[in-house]
Amino acid sequence: MGGDQDKRRIEQLELQVKQLEADRTTRDEFVAMVSHELRTPLTSIGGFSTTMLETWDSLTDGEKRQYLGIICAQSERLARLVAGLLTVARMDSGAFETHADKVRVRDVVEAVVREVGEGRLTIDCDPDLTVLADPDHIAQILVNYVANALRYGADPVRLQAAEHGEWIHLRVSDAGEGIPDAFVPHLFERFSMNHGREMGGTGLGLSIVRVLAEAQGGTAWYEPNSPHGSCFAVSLRRYSR
Repeated sequence: MGGDQDKRRIEQLELQVKQLEADRTTRDEFVAMVSHELRTPLTSIGGFSTTMLETWDSLTDGEKRQYLGIICAQSERLARLVAGLLTVARMDSGAFETHADKVRVRDVVEAVVREVGEGRLTIDCDPDLTVLADPDHIAQILVNYVANALRYGADPVRLQAAEHGEWIHLRVSDAGEGIPDAFVPHLFERFSMNHGREMGGTGLGLSIVRVLAEAQGGTAWYEPNSPHGSCFAVSLRRYSR
């Protein structure tokens, strides 16, 4: 009897050691990804800022606008990354909160377009659609979806909102390569990777989307776009008096 108990204890210890090693590997990979994702926009911002300071008098107005556009775009990318990391930190610490209210979907959509998709994003959203949700969390979901579509997909990129009974479905679709079938079940997992290419910069973006959607009583999911490409969607409860 004692031998069997000792054997089980050893097996349990071996499993615990393997789990600790796996957790350490995941942590190290996450730190490496975050370091890379932070370094990329910071390098771009610093490089173009230095170029403008050192060569301002010789730059044309067009070049100045071009460089400032790059700096602004990379600053927004950096801000989204930091916002995502802060959201994860609040989730893990138990300090995460959501505040549902009546929200006009079109207002949030237009704000998202101004932030990440102006010029490349087509929207289809009835101005009268309203949901019971947290406007900041809706915006974070859509910014994540749209940024991924613009970064990994191909034009046209569309943001559509439509009523389905008691729910409002918001979809962001693109005409890119789509997602391999084998990877689809893992899309919304934390640190998910698609053949070495994470889908949210740090592999956190879509896991954050799922938590934000579920915290508001909704659902986040993926479906293939037709005839090809990706479509990421979220359902939110329709506002009713």
